[in-house]
Amino acid sequence: MKEWEFERLKAIRQRLLDITHGCDPTMHEPDQQGVELFAVFGNSLDNAFGESRTSGECVICLTNGDASEDFNLADLLALARMAKVRE
Repeated sequence: MKEWEFERLKAIRQRLLDITHGCDPTMHEPDQQGVELFAVFGNSLDNAFGESRTSGECVICLTNGDASEDFNLADLLALARMAKVRE
């Protein structure tokens, strides 16, 4: 992985942590903790265009109160693949 790709994923992770702040770590019932799925755009699993809602790539839009963030599904999968889970 190139350094810029690593930095990009770190920034996405931080945005994800920020929008889900205060939620249970397992993300069980996030809607009862203020996080809502606002919309899903696209149907292509790629991340060439980032969070563009008009690219056709799958973008997930989350809200928490007045805050909102868009996340590319392929980026979220990349983060999940990189995660270290206690065994």
